[in-house]
Amino acid sequence: MSERQPSHNPNLSGQRDRENHGQAGHECEDGTQRPTKRPNPCSPLEKPNDCHCHDKTGSPVRKPKPPHKKVRPDSCCDQFIELLRSVKDLNLPEPHKPKQRPARKIRTLCNALGVSDAVLPALAFLWHRYQDGSPGRNQFEQKVEQVFATILPKDRDALDDAMKAYRKLRKSGKAECLFNDCLVKAGEDSPIERDWFAGALLGEGLKIAGQIVFSGSEGIMGPGATRLWDNAVARGPNGSGATIYQGPWPWITSIGPDLSSYEEYGNLESFRPVPGGAHVWQNYQYSQTCTYTPDPSGSINANCEREHPVPPPPGTLFNFCEGGQNYTKGNDCLRIPAQRPGGSIKLKGFNFITPTVKVLLRHTTDASVSVEQECIVWGDQKTPVKDATDHYIVDERVSDWLDVPLPSSHPTIPGAPLPPGLYEVSVSVENVTKAIYDSAQPPVLVSNKLLLRMEADPNIRYLLWSQGGHCFRETPGLGSDEIWWDAFTGHIVPNAVPVPPTGAAPMSLDVQRRTFPRDPWDDMDDGEGPGPYNISIFGPEAFQLYGVVAIAMVGFEVDSEDAAREQLQGFWNAWGKALTDVLNVAVTGGGIASSAADLAVKAGVIAAKTALTVALIALAVVAAITLIGTALWAAWAPADLIALDIFHLDALNAWDMTDPKKPLPPDTHREFGDPNDSDNMVSVHEVPKPKLFAPGDAAATWIEETTYDTPEDGEDSSYLLEFRMARS
Repeated sequence: MSERQPSHNPNLSGQRDRENHGQAGHECEDGTQRPTKRPNPCSPLEKPNDCHCHDKTGSPVRKPKPPHKKVRPDSCCDQFIELLRSVKDLNLPEPHKPKQRPARKIRTLCNALGVSDAVLPALAFLWHRYQDGSPGRNQFEQKVEQVFATILPKDRDALDDAMKAYRKLRKSGKAECLFNDCLVKAGEDSPIERDWFAGALLGEGLKIAGQIVFSGSEGIMGPGATRLWDNAVARGPNGSGATIYQGPWPWITSIGPDLSSYEEYGNLESFRPVPGGAHVWQNYQYSQTCTYTPDPSGSINANCEREHPVPPPPGTLFNFCEGGQNYTKGNDCLRIPAQRPGGSIKLKGFNFITPTVKVLLRHTTDASVSVEQECIVWGDQKTPVKDATDHYIVDERVSDWLDVPLPSSHPTIPGAPLPPGLYEVSVSVENVTKAIYDSAQPPVLVSNKLLLRMEADPNIRYLLWSQGGHCFRETPGLGSDEIWWDAFTGHIVPNAVPVPPTGAAPMSLDVQRRTFPRDPWDDMDDGEGPGPYNISIFGPEAFQLYGVVAIAMVGFEVDSEDAAREQLQGFWNAWGKALTDVLNVAVTGGGIASSAADLAVKAGVIAAKTALTVALIALAVVAAITLIGTALWAAWAPADLIALDIFHLDALNAWDMTDPKKPLPPDTHREFGDPNDSDNMVSVHEVPKPKLFAPGDAAATWIEETTYDTPEDGEDSSYLLEFRMARS
């Protein structure tokens, strides 16, 4: 598909055309021209297959790599250098780590994130215009130039060097798979519009966020596969006279109460095991209460016990847990997940076969509290429709996902909050296959039901910080590692939840870069820890009502030569500031919600009436910053990526993390790279550690250790960061 060019009216003079920013118009009754909105040059999100490196969605095609076996340098080289240093009057230069070529780093980033970026080319284009003294042609370009003008002169020089290196790399033709010039081509003839820029940025962010949050979707919004299975209607007593109907009946396997988490909560019915197997129950899926007692050594011992059904009332034979029979497994109770009004959940299941489906939440004790809304489907792109025996796969192996924003207001009482309590959650899918059920053709197909607990929203201040880490394995080569850590935080607070799909939706967006102290992470070798440091990543601050904080961590091993180090710091100061400031210009003021929704509509995967979750928007914004920021590093800087991660927090999961009575969640793993390639760019392993508190404390300090590993044919390194969170 060719790029769409901005429209042009040949009847207007060149000056008139520039004044109208290249917009075509409709002739009014008085003969004047009424400008119309120019089409987005990056929509649909497709890139021509001119170099055979992009698929139909515009994503880079991940090419198979040849077999490669890397051998780390022998430690005798380091010993030899040390011997030479002991020779009197022999001055040896400080050795520096070898750095990957920019073309290879770009290719690695392509494989890792699977996203073609249009934002960095647009920023490089606008930077070139700014350096040439060309004025901004519309309000957006003028505001971007104002951002560039605030960069300190010494940092501006470093950023200009980076942009020149980026243009040189582009001219070489070795970076085309990572970049999309749709905005640049439009900008050559007329101004770049803010909505175009915001739409491209959010589209790239949603692609990355979707890969992280909805496993198996490959970051693609769209329906899942049609999988036929049997559903019975019984007319007689005890199930006699049953009629079997085969169709694509929708099914909810589990609820994920946190978009960044891998925890899944279902019940005895919902977890459909692989034929011939059984569902493997995780300890966190049981309802538990925990007590903590000190031991003589001064440490705290946790004692968590599973909850059991209450004794049956007199005259009855059975006793069940809260939630009923399907939430009672033997003598143990299954955990009902919780969220807060205005938060978000994700649903996993199968046969979500339309681009959007409806999710119904109904209060279990007050039928008047019932909310139905349209939700985006992220269909399973990996699990086959049928197994090796030609049977449809209709069990917990399938991962069709729904992104579900939870309402904040009472559906029928204006101004009242959504009541807390237990809610039934079900899904209805339009009967596009015209399936027959109970001798009729229903308009929609309805799923099973799971339970969700709505809790009151705590408005507490939290602090997230890091104060420790470790080097398990430094990068190969002579010399020591010098690690630069940075965190991008995006705090979004909407004025409406769910974020409406159309129209203005003002919200507070605060994007910041938090730089870790450099000196403690200088001169890192195998088995060493950093020097003492303490860096606040978020807070002390409240999430605010319905607010979400998304956090991206990036780590680079940099060249420790003094001149290169100073240039890198100047570049990173300028690039980090420019990127975050331009992003705030592009997506604030009501554009962020409509841009994200319009993006999906124009891509043809969702309906215009679909709402979005704040958590997904926050993740998309921060993911886009990470992609764009890392891309320019890869194109120019003498630095190599050794860590990458994206996650989010809200008031409820922060409350649970710092609650002494809440048990620890399981370890989690995620990877950034080609799902079909074991040599991923970065593998992330999160390990929660015992919480810190004294007996009787109402709050605890959360501790988590996160390890970042890079593969042998990459940087071949392993580093750990410790994160802590506390109420303040």
